[in-house]
Amino acid sequence: MDNPPNANIHTIVKAQIVFLLSTLTEDNFERNQLEIRSLSEQHGLDTYLHFIRRLIVHSQGRLASAASPSPFDPSSTLTFRLLVQETQRLARDPFLADRFREAIDKGEGDAFRHFDLLRFVDRVSLRPLERLVLASSIASTSTRKDLASQATTLIRHDFENAVLSLCQHPSFDHADLSPQQVAKLMSNLLTDPTSEIPVLDANQRQALIVAAQAKYGPEIVAPILQRLFPNLSLPPGTSLVQTLIQLGPEISNDADTVRACLVRFGISDTNPPRDNQVVEIISSLARLAAEGATLCDVGALVRALSSFHVNITWPNVIKVFDLPDRLGVDTATLKLLIAILLNCPRDAEPHAVIGFWGTWKNSLYQLKLLDALLSLPADTFNFVTLPGRRIVTSSPTIKSLAANVQGHTWNSLDLFEVLVRLADSDNPDIRTQVREMLDKALKISAELVHMGLLQVPNSSWNDIRLEYSRKLLAMFLAGHPNHQLVFMRLWQIEPSYLTDCLPPLNITRILDVAQDLKILENLLEVRPFTFALDVAALASRREYLNLDKWLADNVASHGAEFLHSMIVFLEVKMESEKVSRVSDPPVDSRTMSLSPQTVAIFLRILRNNSAKMPGEDLDYCLEDSQSSTTTAEIESEVDAIYKQMYDEQTTIDDVIALLQRSKASADPRDHEIFSCMLHFLFDEYRFFQSYYPPRELAMTAYLFGSIIYHDLVDFIPLGIAIRYVVDALTCSPDTNLYKFGLQALARALGVLTDMRGLPAGLVVEPAPVFNAIQPDKLGGKVSDKILFIAKVTEMKDHFEDDFAWWFANYLVDQRISAEPNNHQLYLRFLDALDRQNSAAVLNSERTMQVTSERLVLKNLGSWLGTITLARDKPIRHKNISFKDLLLEGYESVRGLWQIISLLAELYHFADLKLNLKFEIEVLCKGLDIDLSTVEATTILPPAAGLHEFLNEVDSGDSQVVSLSILNTLASSVIINPQLTPFHGNPSFKRAVQMAVDRAVREIILPVVERSVTIAGISTRELVGKDFATEVSEDKLRKAGHLMAQKLAGSLALVTCKDPLKSNLAGHLRNALLDHGFTEQVVSDQVLSVLVTDNAEVAFSAIEKAAMERAVTDVDEIFATSYELRRRHRELRSGQTFWDPTAPMASFSTVLPDPLRIKPTGLLPHQFAVYEDFALDPKRRTAMSRPTSSMTYSRTEHVPTVYAASPTPEQSLGQHAPMAHQDAIDRFTVAVRDLESLIVQLPIPSLSALPSNHDIRHLLRQVLYIAAESADRHRTPLLMSQKIVQLLYKTSSQLGREIYVTLLDQLCHAFEDVAKEAITWLLYAEDERKLNIPVTVTLLRSGLVNVSLQDQQLAKSLFQDPRPSLQTFAAGLVRECLSSEPPVVSQNQLTYTIEVLGQLVQTGKANEEVDRLVDDLRGVRRPSTTVAPEVPAVRQPSVKPETEQLREKLFMWFQQWVTIFQRSHSSEKAFVPYITQLTKQGILKVEDVSSFFFRVCLEAGINSYLNCVSSGEFDYTFQALDALSRLIVYIIKYHGDASGVNNDQAKVHYLTKILSIVVLVLANMHEEQGAVFQQKPFFRFFSSLVNDLHSMEVHLGSAYFHLLVAISDTFSSLQPMYFPGHFMPKLLLAENREGWSAFHKLLLSLLKFLAPFLKEADLPAGFQRPFLLHDFPEFLSGYYFSLCDVIPYRCVQLRNIVLSAFPLSIVLPDPHLRNMGRIPPILSDFASGLKSPEMKSGLDQYLFNQRLKSSTVSEGSTETYNLPLLASVVMYIGVSSVAQAKSRSGSPVFNPTDPGVIALHYLATNLDIEGQHHLLSSLVLHLRYPNAHTHWFSSLLLHLFLEVKDDRFREVMTRVLLERFVVHRPHPWGALATFIELLRNSKYDFWTKEFIRVAPEVTILLESIARSIY
Repeated sequence: MDNPPNANIHTIVKAQIVFLLSTLTEDNFERNQLEIRSLSEQHGLDTYLHFIRRLIVHSQGRLASAASPSPFDPSSTLTFRLLVQETQRLARDPFLADRFREAIDKGEGDAFRHFDLLRFVDRVSLRPLERLVLASSIASTSTRKDLASQATTLIRHDFENAVLSLCQHPSFDHADLSPQQVAKLMSNLLTDPTSEIPVLDANQRQALIVAAQAKYGPEIVAPILQRLFPNLSLPPGTSLVQTLIQLGPEISNDADTVRACLVRFGISDTNPPRDNQVVEIISSLARLAAEGATLCDVGALVRALSSFHVNITWPNVIKVFDLPDRLGVDTATLKLLIAILLNCPRDAEPHAVIGFWGTWKNSLYQLKLLDALLSLPADTFNFVTLPGRRIVTSSPTIKSLAANVQGHTWNSLDLFEVLVRLADSDNPDIRTQVREMLDKALKISAELVHMGLLQVPNSSWNDIRLEYSRKLLAMFLAGHPNHQLVFMRLWQIEPSYLTDCLPPLNITRILDVAQDLKILENLLEVRPFTFALDVAALASRREYLNLDKWLADNVASHGAEFLHSMIVFLEVKMESEKVSRVSDPPVDSRTMSLSPQTVAIFLRILRNNSAKMPGEDLDYCLEDSQSSTTTAEIESEVDAIYKQMYDEQTTIDDVIALLQRSKASADPRDHEIFSCMLHFLFDEYRFFQSYYPPRELAMTAYLFGSIIYHDLVDFIPLGIAIRYVVDALTCSPDTNLYKFGLQALARALGVLTDMRGLPAGLVVEPAPVFNAIQPDKLGGKVSDKILFIAKVTEMKDHFEDDFAWWFANYLVDQRISAEPNNHQLYLRFLDALDRQNSAAVLNSERTMQVTSERLVLKNLGSWLGTITLARDKPIRHKNISFKDLLLEGYESVRGLWQIISLLAELYHFADLKLNLKFEIEVLCKGLDIDLSTVEATTILPPAAGLHEFLNEVDSGDSQVVSLSILNTLASSVIINPQLTPFHGNPSFKRAVQMAVDRAVREIILPVVERSVTIAGISTRELVGKDFATEVSEDKLRKAGHLMAQKLAGSLALVTCKDPLKSNLAGHLRNALLDHGFTEQVVSDQVLSVLVTDNAEVAFSAIEKAAMERAVTDVDEIFATSYELRRRHRELRSGQTFWDPTAPMASFSTVLPDPLRIKPTGLLPHQFAVYEDFALDPKRRTAMSRPTSSMTYSRTEHVPTVYAASPTPEQSLGQHAPMAHQDAIDRFTVAVRDLESLIVQLPIPSLSALPSNHDIRHLLRQVLYIAAESADRHRTPLLMSQKIVQLLYKTSSQLGREIYVTLLDQLCHAFEDVAKEAITWLLYAEDERKLNIPVTVTLLRSGLVNVSLQDQQLAKSLFQDPRPSLQTFAAGLVRECLSSEPPVVSQNQLTYTIEVLGQLVQTGKANEEVDRLVDDLRGVRRPSTTVAPEVPAVRQPSVKPETEQLREKLFMWFQQWVTIFQRSHSSEKAFVPYITQLTKQGILKVEDVSSFFFRVCLEAGINSYLNCVSSGEFDYTFQALDALSRLIVYIIKYHGDASGVNNDQAKVHYLTKILSIVVLVLANMHEEQGAVFQQKPFFRFFSSLVNDLHSMEVHLGSAYFHLLVAISDTFSSLQPMYFPGHFMPKLLLAENREGWSAFHKLLLSLLKFLAPFLKEADLPAGFQRPFLLHDFPEFLSGYYFSLCDVIPYRCVQLRNIVLSAFPLSIVLPDPHLRNMGRIPPILSDFASGLKSPEMKSGLDQYLFNQRLKSSTVSEGSTETYNLPLLASVVMYIGVSSVAQAKSRSGSPVFNPTDPGVIALHYLATNLDIEGQHHLLSSLVLHLRYPNAHTHWFSSLLLHLFLEVKDDRFREVMTRVLLERFVVHRPHPWGALATFIELLRNSKYDFWTKEFIRVAPEVTILLESIARSIY
């Protein structure tokens, strides 16, 4: 044979195919077709090509001719049909399409040489997508140019329709392209290396890729593009940037895809990008952005360029934007910059951001770009996320202070360097821009601006830098909240800044800051010395510094330089003082004034070190320049002179004369005497008060005044002398210093009256305070000669009328007022003189301020009564009007005297202090008058009367506090019985009562005001939200009162504690001094006891006042709400109420049912929350934690280690405090002993230790050391630090518990320890803290707050998920949840678990975290051994003592199962069986019967599991069915023992059994997690319901109640609590395999419920499958079909479905109308078009713009086919979007599209009902941002504008409003559309007539507009 065997076989096969073709008939068509295909497939491609060619040749007549074929040739028709079917098969698979190409391309004969492809595809009726597949194969690799040209023409003609078909589901009839087939198709169309002109243009290329992404998802299409792009077919000359722009952002958003595109242009690993290439690319993009072009995804481009192993100079890329013609910043350029900065590798050297910090040619544009970037939200752009130098870093010293600012975008030192550099620019526009940026920064973070300006290394300080630095310095000195951070940082950066830039008057603030920051010692070392001297002087006055020692140390260190600075300092101070006093009018001093004591110290240091001073400085000292020290001889002589003066051996005038001679003498010795006398006199000033007798004091005062009078001193000494006098006169009048000042002033008055600037009180007669006192004026001058009088006769000789005024003043003010016991003596003395006067003291302003002055008034009143009323002499009305005086006195809070009736009114109705009431009581007792019987007057003005007080409260006076609280305060004051002898002293008790009253009054108003304000705001928000639907104003009022009272009281309590304790101590000391109890009598310990005992009394008063005031404020806040509810009841009784003033709550709809607010108002259990809140148990003392933002609480887990501390009374004077070092030494010894004991003991827990164990003694000893330490700040802190070290070092659980307990006790006892320790434990970054046992112990003890630990751990994991931290976090969570009992619940570690889950999702988690997250989710990890997955048989868990009972009960149940299996009538066998059970006591005892049913159920479940594992499926459910039947029989025969209520007994018994079932199910659900078996429980409940139904006749009326019990059980087993018991398992299947099945079930459920939903409200539990956070992609994909079956009135349920959006999308602001990509649609919306004719008609109209009458028809006015209408609307919208996308590459809305015209036609011609249905169908597609939402939103707005019918617009408004009147969620698209409609003036919405048709409509629209704007 010539031919090989294979050739012969092929020949035979080909002949056979020809034969089969020639013998085709209708009967054998399918058989021959199959046989031909079989032969072709079996014998190679050549055979198949022969088959195709024969078909074409046989059908040539029909293909070539336009005429119809001969009817007598049926074989031709059948052959053509076969050709059509075969061609369609090839055209639906791009791989098979190559066969058709081969057949045509290499065919022989005229039929193939002149093959007309266009005619062929038309004759065989290929669809657009089929044509595209076939033509793409020919165009890609055809060897014949004519065929390739025809294919290209065909592609371009049918491309749009083909791409539209590609988007459909499915693309072909019941078939679709696989991803591999799509990849082949795209390869044919996009890659054609042989052709210079691509098959597709840029728009078509983009449309094809976008369609593929929309259909198959980016995750499938991206790898395809990465394979194709290196060989992408492009027109000649196309650049990389042009290609990327043409692809668009949606395609270029993947870095790997962009990298593949770069390969097309020669950029690869072997040829990486060069700097000039990158700069050129970005330059092109920047130019296009400025022109408004849509860019590619620049971020992906930057990442792609960075992926090559080459260093790119990214700052040069940023410099691309430095163009001279740029003026303003456009959004596109800004987005481009952000993309470059954020996607540039963070470790790139240098980073792109460096380009911003250099010098630009267009500096103004540089600033504007920076300004725009800084103005962006932090989640959009933040400079802190980029590399660079920071102003504030998280250093340990300022970490807690800098937490709020270190993450701010302005925290960039590089940025401030640019601003400072450009602030020097000559261009005013640049300087203005710098100022504007700094002004913005000041409002955002003034701290960073100040620190940034100072840290800039540029040494030049331009005007702008100086101006803003000074402004900010003043701001922070004034008390900015973050001043500590600023000053701490300034001190670290430039200490001299604080000294150079601060004005002198800010020295007090500087000192405050220095004390705050603990830098006083460093501050005093700052130069120049004058600044340090100023700080030291003030610090000395505040007792922060020993000035003597500090000055002496500095003199020793710095010598003459420091002494000179002291002199200059004093000169400046005195000059300032002089200027301020001499000026007229007086001006404020420019510096801080010095006290006389401070000046004396300075002068003493100067005098003692005069030998070290240069000669020119000695002129400023009192000593002569020739003498360096005062000799002992001179001092002895001066002592003798003063002794002679005080012994009256020489007169004061003689001493003055001696001083005058010494000063004028030329003898140096006389100068020494003069100097020494003055120094002695000045140095004695400090002893005047305590040690000088009255006579010597008067002489010294006269001498002092004479020195001033005779000008013996000047300049500095004169200023000191005058200052001594002025300071003395500011003391209390009963003090020696005041008397000294008064007499010295009287002597020097003649000179001082000529001086300007003296205090006004020294030279001006004060105006009378009381107009009721008008004393007679006495003329004459006061003689200074009368000082000491011994006899009346001598007084008569010297006394003249001219001296009357002075004598009266002296006698009354100095003697009578202070010596009440000598009143009778002075009375007899005056009998000879007949003089009187006390008006001056009464009219003194000091009487209002100094308590001692009021005591003087009391003595004066007694004296006045003695010399007038006691002698039956009247007090003239013209001198004193007593009634007016009493009224003025009450109004001015002054003393009270006579007029009993008026006193009675004041006593009963005026707000008098306790001591004044006591005086009235004493007076009445002395006069033997019963105050209660005295008729009170009505003279007091109404505002002052207590009986008018309530009116003031009702009038809303915010400053009024209930007087009843303050009036009862005194009776609550506590005097400890152990404070002997003070406990029984009435005067002591009155002093304490007055002090408590003053302390409370001083603070109560601001505390109450603040607390009530905050409580009112909180109450308004919370109560208003919760009671929005509550119609009862009584409930609203009660809840508001309860909450506001509790909040206000608690806030007031927290606010007042510290200041009140401090103030109370001061008031107690002052009040006790006023009553004669000095510091020597009442020690500080007694004072501490008083404060401790009475603090709680004061707290309670303030708390009560706040609670009372809160009630009034709450009623004012809710006054409108009360009225709204009252009116609602009157006008709309029985209707649902909604409070329009209530705040909107977006989360209310996602709350579980027990918490959700109901339309009918609050349920009883919800209202009980407020009642329980008010009934909170007794408050616990909590310490403030300003740095850790937590309240320290102690739990019961901490064992008590020491006895209760002794009370303060018991511990007074017991032990002297221990020195710090002694305490630390003793602590070290105790801790060493503790460590040795812990190592030796095998005891695992502290609670196991006996109470007398040595460890407990050591613990008490440690706590005792801390309590007894003298340094209560440093010692406990050091102890706590050591304990923390030991805590993390010990490996023993006992040790950990001991150290945690110690730390806990120290935190309770010392606030500083609590603050530092807890802050470190929570926030410190230390690897030692990654200790799981220690952390668990801390959490269990309550020392570390679980919530704060969870937040901090989550934050650390988010910022730095290093492996060690991940391992720690995973281990901690596992230990906390798995320990017995659990330390915390899973809900308490929400943040940490969430972050761990995110790490797993992003692939950053280690093995420990992966394992933990899988365990928490219930995912079964693969084991090392492969075995079939069989559910584990549940092993019962019981105690050993019940094991025998379990076996017994199990045997009894097995007996019943056997009976059930074998007996035909199990009920007959039930009676003897149950009788035996009863005899055994199994059903009699409650516990045993419960255990019996538990054992039965567990045995039934185990039987099911065993049968499943062994494959015995016939017996799987027998045990469960037997249990169900047993329970039903028991219920049937069960009854009440008394026979009264059998039905109730049956229900009760079944309920008990069902509760056992629920418990067993819950336990198994918890244990088994994801592998929980729900099927046996389902079978059990099914059998139970079925068996009960079979017994319905016998159960009678009980049957219904039994069903209700089962229903309640089902409610308990709802998916919210047992997710493993519900359908979500279908939704969790891989590759969404269960979605379709679940979709069908859900549709069935909705269809079933539709009739009920139309008539009633949606059940709350029914919404749970629709919760948005569960499966949003499912709802989003099937939204159309779900909404199609949801009744129209269920708007909220529709909103829930329409609000779903994919998790990968972040919803933008609805004010911004964004256009997204085309969304995937899983619903088959085209199936609703009923018939193919309707669909084809729509297609023809939409694609060919030929409207047929049957396509769009007007709906009937009687009824509408709503599913059909919805399908038409959906089909038109989807088709229009796809067509626009394929046409222009962007799914833009075009008003001229056929689809828009058709819907406009419907909107215009339908009636009102039809328009409503149409608009409802349109609004259905306003969902999350995507192309469909944008198209339908634009359509609605277009129709609103174009349909000229207000009725249509009203219907549209109603349809949109219906989406918002229900609770949230509201679909994003509907919000965006409605906002645009309301906000855009183009639509003229607010002028429409239907808006104003009724007030209710207007109010509703305005309210909704406010809520959504």
